[in-house]
Amino acid sequence: MNKKVTTSYRYVAISDLSIESYQRGVDPTRIKKMARSFDETLLGTITVSLRDEKLNVVDGQHRVMLCKMIGKHGLMANVIEGLSLEEESKYFNAFNGANGENKRLTQYDIFTAKVVAKEPGAIEIKEVVESNGLKFGRGQANNTMAAYSTITKIHEKYGKKHLERTIRLIVECWGGEKLSLHNMMVTGVSEFINVYEKEKNFNEKTFVKQLSKIDPKIAVRDMKYDTTTIVTKVKAMNTLFKHYNSGLRHKIEENLHFNMR
Repeated sequence: MNKKVTTSYRYVAISDLSIESYQRGVDPTRIKKMARSFDETLLGTITVSLRDEKLNVVDGQHRVMLCKMIGKHGLMANVIEGLSLEEESKYFNAFNGANGENKRLTQYDIFTAKVVAKEPGAIEIKEVVESNGLKFGRGQANNTMAAYSTITKIHEKYGKKHLERTIRLIVECWGGEKLSLHNMMVTGVSEFINVYEKEKNFNEKTFVKQLSKIDPKIAVRDMKYDTTTIVTKVKAMNTLFKHYNSGLRHKIEENLHFNMR
């Protein structure tokens, strides 16, 4: 084994990756199946070898092809430097053999690496979260954002301004209480704004006044135990819809979100 082998974690561009001949053939059916049930939290970390100024995929070929299919531009990688082509092949066999083991990074690790790599989306998310008086962390705590996959999806779907509005309203309602930053709550508030912002009886002041009356712990519990639907964001919006309208003279009358998918 080359004595100068080093490893580091970094966010790499899909377009910079190469696949050597020792890799097994790609299974298109498997990739399509992965795409249908894609969840970024399960994407994990690929392993690549930096050799001759090329990033060669050692472990994660199917995930790379999946990212190409869905239009994702990069992902986290364990980058090994100092391997020969023969040693790369041995690593490939080790990763994919009976005793292979691939340790996944946490979403906190992945997001932090994206910030360090100055990925524009991660930088915008960081600015939004911190401008609302929150910090990042590995788990739930007061004033701590840990729903990385959720806020990334919101940012990608609706943009920076919508994410800022979502987090600002959550903080105005509950002051950074830890369960107010639960992924279901963040998803629910984001989608509620998206669906109802143009309704004549919706406004932010009423939202804050009404929703701040409910304990986030109770709200999240109600969201989880809603049996009227299997769609997570609809469960969350059902709870928000109920408490927004509670006791109001001028209610949001039509439930526009119930049939969402």
